[in-house]
Amino acid sequence: MKKVVFAAVLAGLTLWLVPGAYADNVFVGLGANGGAPGLVAASGTGAVFLAPSSVAGWTVSATAFGTPLAGPEPTLEGFTVDASNTSSGISSLQIYVTEGSLSSPTGINTFLSGLTSNLLLGGIGSVTESTYIDTGNGLFTTTSLLSSQTFTGIGSVTLGATTPSLAAPYSETEVFDIQATGVGTVQDTITISNAPEPGTLTLFGSGLIGLAGLLRRKLALV
Repeated sequence: MKKVVFAAVLAGLTLWLVPGAYADNVFVGLGANGGAPGLVAASGTGAVFLAPSSVAGWTVSATAFGTPLAGPEPTLEGFTVDASNTSSGISSLQIYVTEGSLSSPTGINTFLSGLTSNLLLGGIGSVTESTYIDTGNGLFTTTSLLSSQTFTGIGSVTLGATTPSLAAPYSETEVFDIQATGVGTVQDTITISNAPEPGTLTLFGSGLIGLAGLLRRKLALV
């Protein structure tokens, strides 16, 4: 009996913690001074690593992951490793990360956007981080805003937003809009995730309670 209960607890924890064994299409685009973004990297394996690239006086490298957790719940993370303005003039850089051809979840959902400014040095005036959803599965599409935050220093927020009704395929996009008045460096992170369903949280909580009970009984027998 103990083995059966313990196996059930482990199963609940596994559903929560183990990544799904599949990945999504991820694309990275760069633009400057408000111009249309150009595609600079793409992957069908769920991970994109952009080597240092130059655009309009900027040098930028980026890493982006599309890594669904515990089933078909999309989690998109974009991280600019190095975005440096090498010009003394006023300019701006736009970095786009799209996760496309998503098939789940469908319907109306709550998506959480984690927006973080990790580093802002020199002549970087501000960084605006935004997340978007596109029911037409567009690339670098910014018509349906989920969340947005402007940073002038280090900081982090998590914002929840209700999506339109989703049907496969659709896409989600992150945008970093970096404004500079001179030479400077910035590092930022954006994540998009689907808010856990109440049933999932209940399963996870039940698993922890069951595990705690097993540990107490084990200690009592020692």
